[in-house]
Amino acid sequence: MVIIDRYIRNALLIGVFITLLVLLPLIGFLLLGDELDHVGIGRYTLIDAFVIIGLSMPNYAHKIFPIAALIGCLLGLGGLANNSELNAMRALGISISRILWSILKAGLIAALFAVILGEVITPWSEEKIRTLRSELLSDSDVSTTPYGFWVRDGSTFINIRDILPDKRLKDIYIYEFDIKKRLTHSTHAVSAIYSEPLKAWSLANVSRSTFNRINRFKIKVSHFPKLNWPTLIDSDTLSLLLIDPHKLPLWKLQSYIEFMETNGLDATNYLVIFWSKIATPIVILVMMALSVPLLFGNMRKVHTGQRIFFGIIIGISFYILDSISSQLAVVFGMPPLISAFLPSLICFSGLLFGLRYQSL
Repeated sequence: MVIIDRYIRNALLIGVFITLLVLLPLIGFLLLGDELDHVGIGRYTLIDAFVIIGLSMPNYAHKIFPIAALIGCLLGLGGLANNSELNAMRALGISISRILWSILKAGLIAALFAVILGEVITPWSEEKIRTLRSELLSDSDVSTTPYGFWVRDGSTFINIRDILPDKRLKDIYIYEFDIKKRLTHSTHAVSAIYSEPLKAWSLANVSRSTFNRINRFKIKVSHFPKLNWPTLIDSDTLSLLLIDPHKLPLWKLQSYIEFMETNGLDATNYLVIFWSKIATPIVILVMMALSVPLLFGNMRKVHTGQRIFFGIIIGISFYILDSISSQLAVVFGMPPLISAFLPSLICFSGLLFGLRYQSL
């Protein structure tokens, strides 16, 4: 049975990765049009456009992995069915449930790869994209470091540790120097958000230290619940530095959720994304298992093109369902956990129905 497991696993994983290799260049071609609009702005060149498209591929691979898993399984199992290899397995006494178990074993490998894509590779590549865009397209004096973003405004240096997707700044440090390059003020704010009516940044939970060097060196520390600051970072640069929460790793999402809940902000959208990312490996397993009822009804009567078509239809239906489900939590107050797992539950119900209907 180990040989059968390995044979099925290789066929399925090859099918999944071939599907990714076909779909990702198509996505890259579609992205090229948007990136070409930036060519010529600042120091952005055609080579930079291709680099950024290449760096964005891990994110899109993670996004389409469930549909790639389904189509890849249909291709892999379909190839075995066309060569009557599945019939031979059945003739040897291997049950469909045992074949399904082999598929799930292969699915665990695919799901692990998807987790690595979403939690390690995508955050790294998106951080690279964010840094490149800010350096190439922005006129502002912004530096990206492991400790956040540094902005210079005359003799003032501003360190923004993080930028939330809703354009809220988190952990801001402001250092002011005099003409002799001596530190005069040091300000820390827990968060900041731009106020349109005031045309200024509204800092929250502010601690401000003043360094007085007249006669004797003294430090005066003041605390303010709110403090307005005219300039921290311009809107164009801020837009370049923003990152989609779907591209964040789980630990970063958890950090944002805790920050927002601590500050009395609505974290529903982040909670839905958090639980959706946890549900992704389960979705991949269910999608791969769905290939069993789709194939074992008429293994030799269905052409490869039809299998791919069925896979695409199911994949598109899943993504539409996933989009609708995520809005249920935001608009109607459905618990984020249920909202995130609802598409998986519906797909799993479809799998059980298919297995029961086909008497598998």
